[in-house]
Amino acid sequence: MKRVSFDRIADEYDKTRELPEDAMNSVLDALCEEMPESSGILDVGSGTARFALPLSRRGFSVVGIDISEEMLGISRCKGFDRLARADSSSLPFRDAAFDFALAVHVFHLLEDWTRTVAEIRRVLRDSLMSVVIENETKWFGETYHDLLREHGYDKDHPGVGEKGLAERVKPRLVKEVASVTHHRAADRVIDRLDERCFSSQWEVPEELHRAVIAEMRERWSGEEFENSYDVLVYAWDAGQLDELVTEAR
Repeated sequence: MKRVSFDRIADEYDKTRELPEDAMNSVLDALCEEMPESSGILDVGSGTARFALPLSRRGFSVVGIDISEEMLGISRCKGFDRLARADSSSLPFRDAAFDFALAVHVFHLLEDWTRTVAEIRRVLRDSLMSVVIENETKWFGETYHDLLREHGYDKDHPGVGEKGLAERVKPRLVKEVASVTHHRAADRVIDRLDERCFSSQWEVPEELHRAVIAEMRERWSGEEFENSYDVLVYAWDAGQLDELVTEAR
């Protein structure tokens, strides 16, 4: 089964995915409210330890797994080393090894996402947590994909995002923890898109990619756009993960 590794953009990952500090603190506070002190947490697709490191500093026993050795290397450079290079569909842990699991921006990358849900359920005692972004205004970067569709290219991620999981089985917790509004120069966003910093771009043919980037520069260079979004915390009880797997079959 094909896996999406972020080795190619590990050095740029945090620059393109980070939350503002106050929003990140609100997320961490909300997660901590749901998990008793010193709980054991498995961070699935932990990447650069964006969540694993600050949660460990708050007293939780966190283990991170990822398939990208480059991302794990960045985690280690940050000082977080409770890590394993592992496939989320075959976790190298005993049954009920963790109180909680955390998976952020993972499931949309997995064609066989149900296997990952089943594996998380196997090693879990309490709940699966996630952090979800809901856009209030359309992110300018989505214009890239709008133009791809105009050119007849409409390939999507192989899996189902956290919001897609919530449509299948309603989480026991849906909590809005922060609202963010900021302005971005169109040229800054286009530069990031030009560098293919997002996994949804990696299979776009080079000729088509170049054509879309050129069109974006011609139409929007020099402009500025507002981006507004809400940040939410989701939680599914362990038993609800059984429902997710059953519902998908």
